[in-house]
Amino acid sequence: MTPRRCPTEGGVYGLFDPKDCEMMYVGQTKDFDVRQYQWSPDPIKRPFHFRPLFRTDNYSERRGLEQLVFWQYRPPLNLINPIGPWNPNRVNYIYSATIYLKDLDR
Repeated sequence: MTPRRCPTEGGVYGLFDPKDCEMMYVGQTKDFDVRQYQWSPDPIKRPFHFRPLFRTDNYSERRGLEQLVFWQYRPPLNLINPIGPWNPNRVNYIYSATIYLKDLDR
């Protein structure tokens, strides 16, 4: 039996264009409600729909999942790579995300 994840407040989210559902931005947060509120006054990001993608309160999982989503979709409003290539924790973050995704398949 697979353990169930507890409800979380944070995770990885995307901002999507309501016209064509294209992902415009990916980010991670410890609190979805707070982050959605923080983006609301931004004139560039305000028109886009906020959507949670993965729920986890584990920082390493969030960072790795954010990077994997960035690699897959290349959102145009992400101006920098979420995890720099020289980040000493990069491998750990990606590994944590991979384990998270494998647990979802169970």
